[in-house]
Amino acid sequence: MSNLNYYNNGTSTATCTFNLLLSRLRLRIQLRAGAEFKCHEKIDMVILLDSSGSVSEEVFGKTKKFARDLVKLFDISKEKTNVAILTYSQYVRVLRRFDDEVSIESVLRAIDRARYEASFSRLDSALENVRYKIFKKEQGARSSSKGVKKVLVDVTDGFSSLGVEFTKKLAGSLKRTGLELFSVGTSDLQYKSEIEVLVSKPSKSHELFRDLRKSYFKKDEIEQFARDICKKE
Repeated sequence: MSNLNYYNNGTSTATCTFNLLLSRLRLRIQLRAGAEFKCHEKIDMVILLDSSGSVSEEVFGKTKKFARDLVKLFDISKEKTNVAILTYSQYVRVLRRFDDEVSIESVLRAIDRARYEASFSRLDSALENVRYKIFKKEQGARSSSKGVKKVLVDVTDGFSSLGVEFTKKLAGSLKRTGLELFSVGTSDLQYKSEIEVLVSKPSKSHELFRDLRKSYFKKDEIEQFARDICKKE
């Protein structure tokens, strides 16, 4: 005689238990598939937002949205990722340093303070600020010897008032300090050559392009970009 117990509908307890476990497994798979990526690595990341006249005010608003969407994919804390925020046009505005209060709320407030200036594109000044002022211990930057990855993300249409050769020289000096460079192109690739000198190798995993005058980034594009930043060497 079978040791199985049966419910009134003829279903065995073993079958019910199996079906329950199967449904729980399916739920876990669905939750994992829909779960948003989160980076928990140690990273000091600078985000540069191009607020020059070659970028429209509408596109600038979308670059701010991109910055917000990007940082939300990182564990912002003293132990994990910290973010500095700068804008550049004729002048460079430092909206957040590494020694400011470390929280996602602090980072988002800094992004919200970014203003459209519509003047020259002094990317050179922005890059010099990053090297000589932002990535400094006295400004809250952490040491690479402690396993902290140093990252620069430039969100730009690619145009620079001083030209591509000057940008290439400054970008090269940053790369030699151990900084990993990423770039987000927001135009129709008119200045793609200048954007490409701003990224580390391989360029494919260090750049993202989207003409923001026509459409916004897809969620999976931003997530993949965050994964590339998060990736350890």
